[in-house]
Amino acid sequence: MLLESSQKTTIQRVVSGAIANLAMSNMNQVLMSKGGAQLLANLASKSNDPQTLRMVVGAIANLCGNHKLLIEDDGIKALLGMKVNLGQ
Repeated sequence: MLLESSQKTTIQRVVSGAIANLAMSNMNQVLMSKGGAQLLANLASKSNDPQTLRMVVGAIANLCGNHKLLIEDDGIKALLGMKVNLGQ
C-alpha cells in the first residue's frame, strides 16, 4: 500500500488526508474492514512530521464513532504515541 511503502512525508500527509475525508462518508466501515485504522496507527508511530500527524489525528477522529478503532485497532495508542513523537 502506498502509505506503508512511502518514505516521503508529502505522500504520507496526502494519503492520511484522503483517508480522513473518506472516513466521513459511507466508506467508514470499508476503511475499518480493510485495516485503515491500523494503518493510521502504524504511521502515527513512525512519523515525526506535525502536518502528517495532524492529518492522522483528523482521520482517527472521523473514524472514532467505531469503538473497534479505539480499542482493537490501537486508535488510542496511536493518539498517545503522537504526543511522545512531537515531544510535548
